[in-house]
Amino acid sequence: MDGSGIRCCFEMNEYLVIYEDAGPNWAAYFPDLPGCIGVGETLTDCEQNVAEGIGAYIRYLRDEGHAIPTPSSRAEYVKVA
Repeated sequence: MDGSGIRCCFEMNEYLVIYEDAGPNWAAYFPDLPGCIGVGETLTDCEQNVAEGIGAYIRYLRDEGHAIPTPSSRAEYVKVA
């Protein structure tokens, strides 16, 4: 239970999202959530769509009795000469 007296039943996870400039629009995907993607005309649109989409994706997995994947991906930049 949290401080409000409401029983909390879901843990918070943080997933890596990759954004790509796809020419006429932006696209995004989650390496740890197969099939969970987002698109938008601008990066801001894509970010908003991803925020809504990941919630729907996780709800779908829960509603269908599927396991929620554990976040395991990470990213970093590599310098190249």
